[in-house]
Amino acid sequence: MKNEETIAVIKEIMAAHKTVINAETKASADMLKLEIGKIIERQDRTNGEITKNSNKIDDLCKQTLFVRWFARNPSFGIPLLIVLLLGVVFIISYFGFGSLFKLI
Repeated sequence: MKNEETIAVIKEIMAAHKTVINAETKASADMLKLEIGKIIERQDRTNGEITKNSNKIDDLCKQTLFVRWFARNPSFGIPLLIVLLLGVVFIISYFGFGSLFKLI
């Protein structure tokens, strides 16, 4: 009977050890799921910020299009600006809008 009792005790110890290993594995998997969830949440937040910043950059590019073009092409932009300015002066003097722009 002693051998049978020893075998039974060994089987119980092995079953308990297996249960402990399974519990540790499940706990590790649960912790990993939590960490992965946090990483995914952080990545989603970062992607949202990147999208917002990309939209802001697009808006800024649209707003500064003429200024950037003028900075890249000053040899064409400066004469164009002078012609536009002279055109405005001519229209003001020709149609008599000069009184609107006089300072008293």
